[in-house]
Amino acid sequence: MRKKKMIGRSLFSSVLVLCILFAGGCQKKEVDGNTENPSKGKDSAKARISENEKVVEGMLLTFGEEGMLFIEPETESPFYVYIPEDNIFDENGEKFGLEDMGDGDIFAFYGEGIVMESYPAQYPAITEVRRIQDGDAQDTEPYKDILAQIYQEPDPSEIPFMNVENRRMDSVVTVMTEPLGYEWSYETANGEKESIIACGTHVLDMKETEPIRLDEETADIKLFFSKSPKSVKVRRWDKGMKAEDAGEGEGQKVDLEKKEAVLRNARKDSVYEVTAEWEQGTVTYGFVAE
Repeated sequence: MRKKKMIGRSLFSSVLVLCILFAGGCQKKEVDGNTENPSKGKDSAKARISENEKVVEGMLLTFGEEGMLFIEPETESPFYVYIPEDNIFDENGEKFGLEDMGDGDIFAFYGEGIVMESYPAQYPAITEVRRIQDGDAQDTEPYKDILAQIYQEPDPSEIPFMNVENRRMDSVVTVMTEPLGYEWSYETANGEKESIIACGTHVLDMKETEPIRLDEETADIKLFFSKSPKSVKVRRWDKGMKAEDAGEGEGQKVDLEKKEAVLRNARKDSVYEVTAEWEQGTVTYGFVAE
């Protein structure tokens, strides 16, 4: 049995947008003719063919820490999809995990045909995933050039970035933040170790920062990192407070899973400092909630 590449939760690649707008039309694909429920009267772990249409098929290519790119075999077009982790099934309708999806496997994706206008294309409304062919890494070789155009191994000296996502009533808003300060160490190509230290400004002294606008007085906010941190700490101050009077701020509840952290009950009129730690060092970011 071949060894699958272990991968974690994956939605889309990091795409900086101020307001995600779905394309006006839905891409239509041939509807799978088998709409009956094959699991009726059988084990509940068995899959049913989604009542929604089959949106797209694609071969999986994994990359980086947990990246997942799919190639549509007929057109050789790359795309990303939202993966509903509780609705992934194999050829026999047996449920299996995200970590079992491996290079070269071909999947059919069911749901609504919404496609985002980006390159690669993105399908955000997938409700069910079915593997239709088991493959291996050798099957992906013809598509390596396509992957190379989209993904390059990160420079070890590169400081991780953080995006802040807020789901509003009519949109999803994502804002990229700049590091306020960091201490970072890395190994060069010739094996030498280098260190970088940047003593940044206090979070309350940030200038010209794009605010995160909340619809309610409090809301959960997602923090997305370009590289999975070991730990994340968040502190809060009232907006308008001066740095010299700031004190240590209020510690906040934050849940971390791989590259994604969720800040619970973020409040309006607040300034937040995020400190993330990696093996290579520590980086501090900041943002304002209004």
